[in-house]
This record gives sequence, C-alpha cells and structure tokens, in this order.
Amino acid sequence: MINKNISAVDLFCGIGGLSYGFKKAGIKVKAGIDFDDSCKYAFEANCNATFIHQDISKVEAEDIKKFYDKDDIKVLVGCAPCQPFSTYTLKGDKQKDQRWQLLYEFARLIKETQPEIVSMENVPNLLNFKKEHVFENFVKELEKNGYFVWHKIVYSPDYGIPQKRKRLVLLASKKGEIKLIEPTHSIEEYLTVKDAIGHLEKIDSGETSQINWLYSDEFKKHTTSDSANNTNKLNGRIDYVKNKILEN
Repeated sequence: MINKNISAVDLFCGIGGLSYGFKKAGIKVKAGIDFDDSCKYAFEANCNATFIHQDISKVEAEDIKKFYDKDDIKVLVGCAPCQPFSTYTLKGDKQKDQRWQLLYEFARLIKETQPEIVSMENVPNLLNFKKEHVFENFVKELEKNGYFVWHKIVYSPDYGIPQKRKRLVLLASKKGEIKLIEPTHSIEEYLTVKDAIGHLEKIDSGETSQINWLYSDEFKKHTTSDSANNTNKLNGRIDYVKNKILEN
C-alpha cells in the first residue's frame, strides 16, 4: 500500500498524463506547473490538483515547497519539453529551439527544494545531445546533492503500453537505491491498440454516445461554450468532469 504521506508536484505538467499515473498509483499530486494555460482544464479535471500557469524559469523554491506538508515524502517530477532532443528537431535548425535549457531549471529547483524523490522522462536522444552535455550535467547535479540516480531507456510495450515507443526514464532518491520495476510483459504478451480500446462503442465523428458520458450530449453542453474564457464557466466544466470521474 502506498504511503499516504507521499506528495508530488509535477513540473512541465501539460494536461497531466504523468500526474494522472501518480494519482492512479495512490500518490497525492498537489500541483502541476506549465507555461501553457490551455492545459489547466484537463489537468485539474483529471488530476484533482492545482494548476499553476507559470514559466519554469520564473518559479521559486517557495512556490513548490508550500504544497508539501511537514511530514510528506516530497516527490518532484518533470518531463521537460522533448522537442529540442527529438530526431525531427536534430535534423533541422538546432539553434532556434533553446528549450533544452529547461532541464537546468529543473535541476535548479531540485537543488533549492531538496525533494526525497525525483523522476523525469524524455526522448532517448537526450543522451546524444551535442550542443551541451545536458543529461550528464543533470545527473552530476543530482549526485552532488546526495541522490542515488538510476536511468535507462525503456520500451513501452514491456510495461503493457500498446505503443512502440522508447523513453529515457530517470529515478533519483535520497533514501537509497531506486529503480524501475522489471518488465511486466514479454513479447508474446504485448498489447495492441485493439486490446486497449477495442471494447469502446463505435461512433462517427460528431456523433454523441448513449453509453459513454465523455461523448454524450450532456458532456458537450458543459464543455462547449462561446464563453470559454469565462472563469465561472470554466470552473463549472471542471466540476462537472470531476464529479463524473468520481462517479465512474
């Protein structure tokens, strides 16, 4: 059973994919931070946590520390934008995209907040980034601050994900050795997209469902509005989705 005092803050949270995984694992996600404010609705509705619209380079340690309680095991996670390290970007103009520097901002916030657990993931090409030894420097900074660091390129189907994708995963801990669990699926057990979503009702584009509330007329009524920028309307939609998620 997960320790109830484990709390996480998610940097570069986006719409909350990583945070939702933490939530499903029983870890309390306190907040997510992202520069894209269009992520607020999905993040708060799915993760039941506070969304902070902020540039990571402007975030201070106290902005994060305030979300942790005194006795919490503090977890700080971050999936910095992967575009600077992607195969597509590396083929183009490397000078234009400076977001690779955000990994240093992540390291700064780790140093300033000193969480017990750190996790990050990115594309494997981060290991081969030629402009600067970003990942190597990131690991050195963690080790200098007393963390045990583990990292590996992980193949998603090995863990029951129906997607042929490799990701660089890093885990770090001040509490001793840490690493990802061993693969849960053999090649013969790999899941397909059909395995994952084949049971869903088939509807055409624009149709509504009589079975799945996420595609119902009622959901469209709460999530489609000309007043998308109206705070009250937005909060009403978030509350509707939260209640539906709790019901299901």
